[in-house]
Amino acid sequence: RFDVIDVESGETTYTSPALPASIEAIDLSPDGKTLAIALYQKDDCIQLWNLEEKRMVSTFAHRFGPGDNRFGKLAFDPTGERLYAAFGEGRIQIWDLDKLGADDAMTPLRVAGPLDSFWGLHVDPAGKHLITHNGNDTIYVLRLNQEQAADQ
Repeated sequence: RFDVIDVESGETTYTSPALPASIEAIDLSPDGKTLAIALYQKDDCIQLWNLEEKRMVSTFAHRFGPGDNRFGKLAFDPTGERLYAAFGEGRIQIWDLDKLGADDAMTPLRVAGPLDSFWGLHVDPAGKHLITHNGNDTIYVLRLNQEQAADQ
């Protein structure tokens, strides 16, 4: 479960129902309305929660197949229209959130790699570059093409 706490008052304004697995990564959309949570379980998944409505609005799994598919980091793009996920084995997956199907599943737009395990993930303010690093002190600056970057 997770709690939403008002920082000024210290009061809990919302407590979610129990989550089915441990939380691996989180990110908050730029408008502060959507919380993305990556869960580690048999079928790794990402849940999107609308914090204003206090409910889960979508859940979807990644599509890598066998291997170490633990999430490393999540990052929304500056528009909140795309969600990027970095995985422990050095792969990145991208979802166009406006195009999630009725079954809430989405095929990634592109998988970048193979690279080393990612320990961080950030989308630049213009939404044109994805920045990540690994445990060997290597920083990757990945230029996103039109399909991978939301139009600003």
